[in-house]
Amino acid sequence: MILRETKVARIARSLLHWACVLAFACLQQSPALAQATEQPVETDSVALEEPITPIPMPPALDPLKVKLGERLPTVSQIICMIRS
Repeated sequence: MILRETKVARIARSLLHWACVLAFACLQQSPALAQATEQPVETDSVALEEPITPIPMPPALDPLKVKLGERLPTVSQIICMIRS
């Protein structure tokens, strides 16, 4: 019985594989897809006029808040507290 199930699974996997290969081949030959890639992309003139600016630096960290964060328990410590 187990051998038949594995044969069926093997056949189903093979059919699925070939169905995917066929679908991929059909998509590669699709004329609608080829036409969509041949058309030029229109650019927005406003986007071309805006300058590219760097990402601003984050604000300075408050040393007291950093120390407080170091004192907080970690997730694993909280789990241990809950279990006990």
